[in-house]
Amino acid sequence: MELYKSQQEENWWDFESSPSAYDLVGNNILTKFLRPLFYLFVRFYFNVYHKLKVRGYKPYYSRNPYIIIANHSSHLDTPLIISCFSLDSVNKIRAIAALDYFFSNPLVRISTHLLCNIIPINRKTADLTSIGMISKLLQNGGSIIIFPEGTRSGNGKISKFKPGISLLIKRTKAEVLPVYIKGTYNCMRRGMKFPRRGPLEIQFGFPLKYDKLFKNEKNYDKITDMLYREIIEISKLLNRKELNNEL
Repeated sequence: MELYKSQQEENWWDFESSPSAYDLVGNNILTKFLRPLFYLFVRFYFNVYHKLKVRGYKPYYSRNPYIIIANHSSHLDTPLIISCFSLDSVNKIRAIAALDYFFSNPLVRISTHLLCNIIPINRKTADLTSIGMISKLLQNGGSIIIFPEGTRSGNGKISKFKPGISLLIKRTKAEVLPVYIKGTYNCMRRGMKFPRRGPLEIQFGFPLKYDKLFKNEKNYDKITDMLYREIIEISKLLNRKELNNEL
């Protein structure tokens, strides 16, 4: 018995460790096949149930790699953004998801990965693994969706952005595609289990080149504020279009 016990203690490292969150979000043939098909339904849902209006989208947005930044007030935001892109590009678009929130339940993890193609991130520390995954994605022609507010808005208003977005842009040297989303707070705000009917609109801005962002400014906080103000300006543009349509 003592010999058996000592052998167990000496060989504990021979056993494979349980898979990490990063191991659980890999794409395979099945998920890559199902995701575009799933987004046929997602598009139909947004167009019929929410009367979605998409403004400012350009076809080449589906072909180029971007860090897509947007305001965030609902779980509807990520699939809404992805649904605007061509079906043959949905597997190249991924989204950041909180490790502590979306990976606590296997069913939530699997459904979220199928719908949003997630990359898990640890919000409590500098997550070098997720940053490496994002860099590799962009280098291979993919895009990443990031909500710089860090969490969903509690009142539907746009909160100040976290400085990490500027650090990521500096590290990857990727172009930034700003997006403003309107209506998801009313349809499915924090605390709601299911979405309710209501109009949705999404306004795409013009891509911001890395060189332009960092040409004359090295202060990350100022660049973060610049990105925040870009989303604010896009929201004003959308509101002006709505006002002109009413007139």
